[in-house]
Amino acid sequence: MTTNEVRQSKGYIYKITNDKNEKVFIGYNSSIPIESVISRDKSNLKNGTQKDKYLYCEMRELGFASFKYEVIMQFDCSNGKDELLKFYRIALREYDAYNGYNVPRGTRTGKQKKIKKKKLKLNMDSKSSNRMPQQEMIAKLFAS
Repeated sequence: MTTNEVRQSKGYIYKITNDKNEKVFIGYNSSIPIESVISRDKSNLKNGTQKDKYLYCEMRELGFASFKYEVIMQFDCSNGKDELLKFYRIALREYDAYNGYNVPRGTRTGKQKKIKKKKLKLNMDSKSSNRMPQQEMIAKLFAS
């Protein structure tokens, strides 16, 4: 077995926890060790890549040191990733990750949806003949 085959036969599920608000991100990997994931995330944060992800926005705001990485399960993936992916989906539910930083593909968090809806309504208001003053639009957008 080559070094590459050995590396690819190991898989794990990991959890990133925000120490300030206890929100979590659940991830999985079957190709690189957790230390490499941490290094990659630090690099992405420093270089400004991944800037649209909610997790990275909070990391920039609170600082990387406010987040704890831990491996929660390990797997032998020499026969495929089916078991890893099955337990990944279970971990998403068990750790309530969809109310944390895991956002299902094609969706937005509730807060993002609410702001987008308000922006859309404001754009429609501004196209009408009774245009709203800019300050009033901003106040309406950020009102709870």
